[in-house]
Amino acid sequence: MSVQIKICGIRRPQDVDYINEYLPDYAGFIFWGKSFRYVTLQEACALRRRMDPRIPTVGVFVNEAPAKIAEYVHSGAIRIVQLHGQETEEDVAELRTLLPSVPLWKAFKVRSLDDLQKAQPSTADQILLDNGYGTGQCFDHSLLTQSARERVPKQSGRQPDTGSDQSAAAAESPDPTPDPGDYRSFHRPYILAGGLTPENIPEVIRKYHPSMVDISSGVETDKYKDPDKIRKAIQAAHGA
Repeated sequence: MSVQIKICGIRRPQDVDYINEYLPDYAGFIFWGKSFRYVTLQEACALRRRMDPRIPTVGVFVNEAPAKIAEYVHSGAIRIVQLHGQETEEDVAELRTLLPSVPLWKAFKVRSLDDLQKAQPSTADQILLDNGYGTGQCFDHSLLTQSARERVPKQSGRQPDTGSDQSAAAAESPDPTPDPGDYRSFHRPYILAGGLTPENIPEVIRKYHPSMVDISSGVETDKYKDPDKIRKAIQAAHGA
């Protein structure tokens, strides 16, 4: 089954031309001023007009005021909001009030199992697991495996006696252990970002089963979008 892919950090007309040709599932604009991929609202609107209307656009914000985010949505530049800072559940709730029909995605920087546990109950429509703010590096994906192992239920005490041989066998069997090859570990669908490349996308999808991959630096050469890498990344995700 193919996995969706978002090409993020679109900032030039030729970037739009590349994704119009290869058609990712989503395209992202960065509205965080400290990123070299930053675009203004005016630039994003112009790029959106150039883009194939079938490609939904995502606006990436870092600790931005909900009212200002609403302005970006109402401009028509973006259809989806991605929160990539320290936004709280209260911020998400406020955005729900301001933008009731707009999908909200929330990114989480993953450093430990605690970070994964914090991400799971988010009320955002989608959660994104990342290494940081566009570092181009992977977080420790084995944490997803550890999360699976911690969730395996343990049998304790005597099993109810139903008089069957199966019950007796179950009572004497050792505690179950997780299959070390089962990486489908997260309770909810998630977007995976950070350190992805056209080369490692198939293996990451096979092991960790994200619903979507989000890639930016992995489809760049010298910090500019590379059409051949974009093509290969989209083929890798859709072919997975």
